[in-house]
Amino acid sequence: MIRYLLVSILVLLVGCSTNGIEITEINNQINTPKYSITVPQNRGWKTQKNTDNPDVSYMEKIIDSNGYIMRFSTSWVKDERMKSWSSKQVADLYREGEKNNMLMMGSGLYQLKDVKMGKKKVGDKQFFTMDYTTVTSEVEQRASLYLYFPKKTNIGTFFVSLYSEGFPRNKPPYKSFKNEFLETLNSLEMK
Repeated sequence: MIRYLLVSILVLLVGCSTNGIEITEINNQINTPKYSITVPQNRGWKTQKNTDNPDVSYMEKIIDSNGYIMRFSTSWVKDERMKSWSSKQVADLYREGEKNNMLMMGSGLYQLKDVKMGKKKVGDKQFFTMDYTTVTSEVEQRASLYLYFPKKTNIGTFFVSLYSEGFPRNKPPYKSFKNEFLETLNSLEMK
């Protein structure tokens, strides 16, 4: 997850241009081997192919000097012992790992602040969340990590999603598109 944070910061520093395929009513249904989602159509999102993993979906939207990202994927519990843990225990470990990675990898690159962990219901699904802000000398990025567990115990695969909005420091975006991210999460169907 940290590499996507750094990529989004670099996109904003180097210049904002995306050459992906615009999401329209023809291609807004994303189907992967593990999940399906529906992305809001005709709202400026462009799909990007940035990985060979078929379970990763990545969209960008650029407005002026602001960059917005939605990233969706799956992860799995590898340790057999952890498969008996509750979804909250796995989510806590995952979020704490992400936070520690950002602190370690970001040292000298950016400052991590305003980290808040919680839960949020989107539609009929309960997500474990982590909101945070990263700041460089030039760019500020607000991000939200949302984890969804199809099972509360005996966990194998779970859903990982990230929304971020980056902008030149001290010039917050005039608009957030987090509602479009939440609309996409509401459409989530695990396979």
